Amino acid sequence: MERENKMGTMPVPKLVVNMSQPIMVSMLVQSMYNIVDSVFVARISEDALTAASIAYSAQMLQIAVAVGTDVGMNALVSRRLGAKQFREANEAATTGLVLSILSSLLFVLWGVFGTKAFIRQFSQDEAIVAYGTTYLKICQIFAAGIFLGTFTQRLLQSPPAGPSPVCWRRWRALWPSL
Repeated sequence: MERENKMGTMPVPKLVVNMSQPIMVSMLVQSMYNIVDSVFVARISEDALTAASIAYSAQMLQIAVAVGTDVGMNALVSRRLGAKQFREANEAATTGLVLSILSSLLFVLWGVFGTKAFIRQFSQDEAIVAYGTTYLKICQIFAAGIFLGTFTQRLLQSPPAGPSPVCWRRWRALWPSL
């Protein structure tokens, strides 16, 4: 039994509210994480809070790359599904997954090799550099969580007849921890 595509039948105002709620909750959780994190880091020292504030710009860059890539993938998958080009939709989803993985690997490499240089561009204070390097390294090394989480959110926003299990099998083969 074929389900109807809500993007083609639902009234636009209701569709906007329906599609935006998960993204708004996700952004709220991310913002709350940064606020709560700042409160706890501020208890350590002013230098630690300064270092975390510097690191947030790199985290926002990470989120921007993940969201930008995955929104583009979502748009392409949705267009292909709307045109009933299911094979092309699977290819777009798989390409989005590969781009997400490669992007996360770039951020991991930045985390391992470039964090100290990044923090030093904003401060020469050794305590801030030490705190910032440690904090940002952790954030960048675990970048795959942001990238794959965003990928999943955007892929699941595609219409109900979304990418086939082939795409999901490829994902699971590439990301064994799921």
